[in-house]
Amino acid sequence: MNREYKIKTPTKTAGSTAKKTTGRTIAKKTKIHEMKEEDENQEGIENPKPTKYQKQFLEIANKMAKTTKEIGEIQKQYKKKGLQKSEQSWVDTNFTPIVDLMGENVIWEFMVPNIELRTENKHATTRKIQKTEHPVAVYSAGHWRSRKAGEDKFFDPYDEYQILGTNQFCQTYSLMHLLDKLPEPIPSEPNDISKYYHYTKCAIEFIMDVFTKFDFVGETKEEKEYNRNYHVNRAKNCLKNSNTCLNVIEVDNNVL
Repeated sequence: MNREYKIKTPTKTAGSTAKKTTGRTIAKKTKIHEMKEEDENQEGIENPKPTKYQKQFLEIANKMAKTTKEIGEIQKQYKKKGLQKSEQSWVDTNFTPIVDLMGENVIWEFMVPNIELRTENKHATTRKIQKTEHPVAVYSAGHWRSRKAGEDKFFDPYDEYQILGTNQFCQTYSLMHLLDKLPEPIPSEPNDISKYYHYTKCAIEFIMDVFTKFDFVGETKEEKEYNRNYHVNRAKNCLKNSNTCLNVIEVDNNVL
């Protein structure tokens, strides 16, 4: 699969930290660690509900920020409470599966039957691709771009819909572009990221629409990759917590 989402793995520094902290602080950190271990992974559940600690994580993460620095502050808040594993388990359960499926060739070919996909070659590029009578999509260096039939220039989600350098819904925006389903661009100040929360919500709503139309064939947990309810329920969870789907991405504070 073409994985679009990437999340930082919490650095394990328990050994070095223990030498610098008091016994009281160590006991507190151990308690938080035990809490995280109790957070169940729900990747195989057809209709996952947030666990106790995932709810705590979502209460912090499902907010709107105005700058990338504020996103970093939100991430610090839930990590400070020891909720890193709750973050990762919620993402692995809900966000990653729908992003993965939206990057699959079967989805693109179903939604745009005459699409030319350049996704298999590690050296795929948008350069020197001559004008074609059919739409083209390119997946290269972890990023999707697309071009409509008869056009010269490729659409790049980074130009308007996705924070530069991040991994999020570029495959979805690129497909939305081909189908004329992108939301209207929102004028904003250079450092104001508020518009990306609206774009994220629109992307998830589009994914919901795709999942209601796509010809799913799986009906069992073993076939969850192509089980409609499995993916629709995860898309619903993401839509309910759409701000979280922006706030968990890795952001470089210097890109805006």
